[in-house]
Amino acid sequence: MSEKTENPPPSVLRFSFNYVSKLAALIDEHHLNDIEVHDGESKLLIRRAAPSLGAMATSHDVVQTMSVPVMPVPPPAPSATVVAAPASGEPSASTTDSSPPPAAAGHVITSPMVGTAYLSPEPGAAQFVNTGDKIDVGTPLLIVEAMKMMNQITSETSGAVLEVLVSDGQPVEYGQPLVRIG
Repeated sequence: MSEKTENPPPSVLRFSFNYVSKLAALIDEHHLNDIEVHDGESKLLIRRAAPSLGAMATSHDVVQTMSVPVMPVPPPAPSATVVAAPASGEPSASTTDSSPPPAAAGHVITSPMVGTAYLSPEPGAAQFVNTGDKIDVGTPLLIVEAMKMMNQITSETSGAVLEVLVSDGQPVEYGQPLVRIG
């Protein structure tokens, strides 16, 4: 007597391995996030897996807008000042500066991720912002590319761009200051 095996539902059999492989290749080739295919009552959805943290791209094809919290600039730590010994042979004196240097004015926009900073929307284009530009909330400041995603960093405050703290194509770390706005 032969043993009866259960056959998979017809919807599973409609999409062959080769067909699914070709769809996956299309996702990569055209930089798509997903593909959905319908065949009668069957439906196949293929989504791109999140790339590994070590993968970094060099193209500017996908832009994702992110708002970044504005953080005040912390004042620098006071430093010690050493006074040189006078020529008369008297012992040298070491003093501590009692008045800390003034804190930098404005708010600093920091990087929300590790990646590469781009100051313009595409190579050869004008920068999003320059020192002295007046900006509003939501103004694009730069792009941080991470894991093949272009993440547009926007301002959460209005004011003037006091300083752009990174250069185009510079690698940036999480929390690294990018732009100072006053």
